[in-house]
Amino acid sequence: MDEIVSRLDILEKKMDKILEFLETDCKKMSNHIDFVENVYETVKTPFNYIMNKVSYLTIE
Repeated sequence: MDEIVSRLDILEKKMDKILEFLETDCKKMSNHIDFVENVYETVKTPFNYIMNKVSYLTIE
């Protein structure tokens, strides 16, 4: 019984490490997604303007 409890403790510690790692990576990914969305919002209007002008010029 003691061996089972000991192994369970080891598994819990491993799970805690994995969860901590995943939480850290999820936060990093969330920060990256926020950054990309902010850049897109900033660039969206000028990019659409340029694309419309280029499209207009290539149609003629």
